Amino acid sequence: MRLEFRAGDFLVQGDRPILVYPKPADPVRAGKDIERFLVVGSERTPTQDLEFAIRHLVEVALRALSPGINDPYTAVAVVDRLRGCLSRVMACRLPAETVRDRAGRVRLWRRTTTYTGILDAAFHQIRQAASEKPAVLIHMLEAIARIADHTRLDEQRAALARHARLICAAGERTLQEPADRDDLLRSFRLAITAVEGAARSK
Repeated sequence: MRLEFRAGDFLVQGDRPILVYPKPADPVRAGKDIERFLVVGSERTPTQDLEFAIRHLVEVALRALSPGINDPYTAVAVVDRLRGCLSRVMACRLPAETVRDRAGRVRLWRRTTTYTGILDAAFHQIRQAASEKPAVLIHMLEAIARIADHTRLDEQRAALARHARLICAAGERTLQEPADRDDLLRSFRLAITAVEGAARSK
């Protein structure tokens, strides 16, 4: 079977999110058998959907950074909370895309959460909203440097380095004060050094 969705995705009746190979002799019965192993709800929940909880935190930061509120301190606090979550996630083993039987044959392919996707959910929107807030950008780079200590895989470190570069590039485009830019570049170099150091130590 091939599941063309993952936990938390929005589905509509009539979608064809499950493919079965070869085609079953009785598709209706097969569909009912498969449905017994799926949980469907009207709203996203944190169960098996790591990005859902992360997006709740991100939403707090985005509201704090909105022009009407302009509260970078709350956004910085959110980055700290995200750092705590992400540091723990780096130590976890995420579900594999494939499930095999005892003979090693692939029986199920599914879309799964990845470390890259989790970091994207945590950092993309905050970076975009904080592009003119040096304190938030610098704090994000500091968070990346500290998360790097918890990484185990090249995928994790590559995603962290990518976000460090995106954050630095955002600040270089928007920050007008030279001292802010210097602080940003210093934090960027420390973040990259931390990521590269984590790779060498593993």
